[in-house]
Amino acid sequence: MAGNIKGFLDRSATSRSVAEEARKRRLNLVMCAAYTDGTKLNMEMALVANATGLIPARRGMTGPRVGHVSEVLETFDLDALRDLGVVDYILGAEPGGGVFVVGHCEVPVQREYLSYYKMGDGPYYLFYRPYHLCHLETVYALGSVVLDCRPVFAPLERPVAEVIAIAKTDLSAGTELDRAIGGDHVCGEIEERTAADAAGAVPICLLEPEGGQPARLTSDVAKGEPILWSSIDLPDGELLAAYRRQEELLGAAA
Repeated sequence: MAGNIKGFLDRSATSRSVAEEARKRRLNLVMCAAYTDGTKLNMEMALVANATGLIPARRGMTGPRVGHVSEVLETFDLDALRDLGVVDYILGAEPGGGVFVVGHCEVPVQREYLSYYKMGDGPYYLFYRPYHLCHLETVYALGSVVLDCRPVFAPLERPVAEVIAIAKTDLSAGTELDRAIGGDHVCGEIEERTAADAAGAVPICLLEPEGGQPARLTSDVAKGEPILWSSIDLPDGELLAAYRRQEELLGAAA
């Protein structure tokens, strides 16, 4: 398991509901809404999924609330998840923002050493970093790519996860979406790529207005339901063309 430590989540967050928090933290409203409604979290974990082959256990992940990251081993049914390998998150856990990994080991000599180093008796082991320093790590990541030609991580040949658009509230046919990521109408939730394709769910990134033309719903969508290809009219711009080209290349490589 690869996981994220999320402090707060409100999937229905809007620019109005996050306005005071954005002001206190000196954040852009769109950014603050995308953090609060979980879209950023889901996109981060989709990047991890598509670089490792780990998948979400369910749409949007499970995200249990725990008191401390050390409770991860008791909170998740790791035996059930072991062969699957998943991305997930925990909510409201100390010591605050950060990331964690759960590994599994049955090798006796390794377990002996891990026990010696106070990592527990196994067979599951928790490793975590209790911080994220974006203002430093972003520069380091860019430097690694530009100066050393070394990617932070690389995607697999085919994606295993997608971030699909989910209605934040009941939406009526004819609704024009103000924006996708960080907007008032939809949030993004990670889903297995095969399940997203089977459902006909639209990736949230395709709902961004382009050339002043917003995406427009052609049918009603209930709160908590995915936006489907059959229920949306997308502007026929560069973004959609690039997506179609990508799908053609993936199809040709199959």
